[in-house]
Amino acid sequence: MDKGEATAISLAAEYENSLLIIDEIKGRKTAKEMGISVTGSLGVLIAAKTKGHIQTVKPLIGKIQKTNFHISEELIDQVLKKVNES
Repeated sequence: MDKGEATAISLAAEYENSLLIIDEIKGRKTAKEMGISVTGSLGVLIAAKTKGHIQTVKPLIGKIQKTNFHISEELIDQVLKKVNES
């Protein structure tokens, strides 16, 4: 976990009922152990579609995949099924 994730976790810990958006596995585990609610980038996309802020998730996942961010095909399939884009 790098300094940025550690700082984000510390800040989230200071505020009751905060939601930490973090994708890094070690950081997510640490935050959960501290009782902090977490979601990741894909969770934000799911929420955005569910609330009608975006029409589709699949093209955005495609853009994310063009970066150095790794998402397993299994997770992509789960997300697309959840938002009825499978």
